[in-house]
Parts: sequence; structure tokens; C-alpha cells
Amino acid sequence: VVQRNPNGLAAGVQRQTLAKALAVDKQKVPSLRGIVAVPIMNTLGIVPSSREHGTTIVTFLYFPHATPSGLAVTDAERYASYLGPRLDTVGVTGAEAARFEQFNLLSSRLHWTEGATVLLIVLIVGIALRAVLAPILTVLCAGLAFLISQHILGWLAANSSLTMPNELQGVAVALMLGIVTDYS
Repeated sequence: VVQRNPNGLAAGVQRQTLAKALAVDKQKVPSLRGIVAVPIMNTLGIVPSSREHGTTIVTFLYFPHATPSGLAVTDAERYASYLGPRLDTVGVTGAEAARFEQFNLLSSRLHWTEGATVLLIVLIVGIALRAVLAPILTVLCAGLAFLISQHILGWLAANSSLTMPNELQGVAVALMLGIVTDYS
């Protein structure tokens, strides 16, 4: 979680941030139990590469080992809300937050991409083969292959120690459409 004020963070903001992090560490905030918060400030020149002093606090949050990434991002956002805008809270950053946001962005546009791809396949196969049934069969076969692959991947995830990343669905759609269209 990042707190930043280019004009400098007031001493009161820095004290409140430390106090709130300590309250979370001591498990005194019910909605943030299990989290360890470690604020790092650029106040005392601890970060040698920083050209600024007293403008930023980055709080590293550590979660229990089995915390799913979506829940960790939600808890990080909850911690940012707990700090509040009065403490110059900018928001949540990091690899998990970026990955979570990327997944949400891709998911929100996946249907449009899938639809455009299917339409393009129908047009290309229909024009190339000068047939109506060929593109329909190609798209039906791709859909069936996708359904089968999703069930197999789900079964593998449920019956083994393998996990399926959320981003896999978009890749699976692209692979199934490409492979089945090519072989059709």
C-alpha cells in the first residue's frame, strides 16, 4: 500500500501510519486479522536511491501462506481504506494487484474478443472454401474442443496438486480456436 504526498508527509501522518500498522500486527483490527504490515518510509534516508525524503510510505503486507491472490488484493484494499485518504493513501500496488487488475480487464473484454474472432473465422473459412457448412462446423468443433479442455483442466485441478491460473481461460479459447480452425 502506497502513501504519498510530493510536498512531504506530515509527522502526524507518519505517526498514525505506524500506529495503525502496529494495531494490525497485534491483531486489533478484526477485518484485517492474520496480516502483518511493515511500513517503510523514505524519511530518514533509509532507502539510499531515493532522491526525496519524507514524501512516501510503502507498507508491505504479509498474508498467511494459503491466502488466495484475489483475497490478498481485497485485504490490501481493505488496509488502504483503513488508512484512509487523510493519511495520503494512494492505493494498492505490487505484482498481485497488477495481475488481479489485468485479469479483470481481460475478463471484461474477453467476450468481445471471442465474438470478433469467431466472426472472423466464419468469414475467412466461408470465403476461402466458398461454403456455408464448413465455417459452422469449424466453430462448433472449436466450441466442443474448448468445453472438453475446460472439463479436463478442471478435473486435473481438482484431482492433483496442479492449480489453474485465472488467465488460462483466455489462452485456452485462443488455442482452441486456432488449433481447430487450422486442422479443420
